[in-house]
Amino acid sequence: LEPMLLIVAILRILKLEDKINKKKTGIITKNSENILTIFNNLIYDKSKGLLDLKGSLALTLISTGIIKTRLNPILPNGITLLWWGYGLLLRGKY
Repeated sequence: LEPMLLIVAILRILKLEDKINKKKTGIITKNSENILTIFNNLIYDKSKGLLDLKGSLALTLISTGIIKTRLNPILPNGITLLWWGYGLLLRGKY
């Protein structure tokens, strides 16, 4: 028998295939998702449902982009921020 075939057979017998194929995420990634959720809920609660994290971030990028474009219309400073804010509103992710 080939060693790989034997290992696969043992994993199937012990029902460990799911644990090996399971997507692994690091502690920092898990905590960053929790932190984003906490900030999202905080902004939503403080604004009484008017804004969430994505909306406030998009508005910040757009307003900063407008200010930078008016002060210094050289590309890509303000235009890039406007594009990021606009894209953030369209994509639905933060």
